[in-house]
Amino acid sequence: MIAAFVIGLFGSVHCVAMCGPLMLTFTGTNGKNTFISFGLYHSGRLLFYGFIGAIFGLLGFSVRFFEVQQYLSILLGATILVVYLFPRIRTRIEGAYHRSWFFQSLKNVLTKYFSTRMRWFAAGLLNGALPCGLVYLAAAGALLSGGLTGAFFYMILFGLGTLPILAAFRFVSHYVPGLSHRLNNLITPVGLLAGIVLISRGVLAVAPDVNQLIKAQIMQVMTACGI
Repeated sequence: MIAAFVIGLFGSVHCVAMCGPLMLTFTGTNGKNTFISFGLYHSGRLLFYGFIGAIFGLLGFSVRFFEVQQYLSILLGATILVVYLFPRIRTRIEGAYHRSWFFQSLKNVLTKYFSTRMRWFAAGLLNGALPCGLVYLAAAGALLSGGLTGAFFYMILFGLGTLPILAAFRFVSHYVPGLSHRLNNLITPVGLLAGIVLISRGVLAVAPDVNQLIKAQIMQVMTACGI
């Protein structure tokens, strides 16, 4: 579970770049409203992440039932690599999602609350539903985490991991102009690394002999270095 929080914490630079301006638009700017709106907005976002986790948890349970989890890890890793190596593919996928019945229906329902006291919470829910490369990575981890409940809290912890940097951005962003643009350059290396880790995890599970060989090589290197 700690991995989910770490993914959120180190990946939150991407959140600042992609969702930071949106967060600044929808949260209050005066007095206590700044803190209340920040809390409600991110409560909605984290709740939707939990919903995503529950869905992927159910899917993951089905995958484990058929004992193909390790192959799914390889497939997810390869998909993430393709998505980040070929941005046009990601753009087309996200465009298709934006035009989908699910997203359009959700947007129509939530935007009705933008003129009410629930506007901050509704905006957070809608933010959680936006396509996001970092959420793809977390959802892949939730899929392999162990059932509906585990996947739900996996995504909640992921969302909590993003909060420290987003809070810092919310309250100091005006002191660092252009910060979000510079941080956005970090998301592709993070995504590629995550894809490689997922593929490696699947390969090691499918071929335990490879796992033993790698361990033996590491021990030899450590011995040669006197460790």
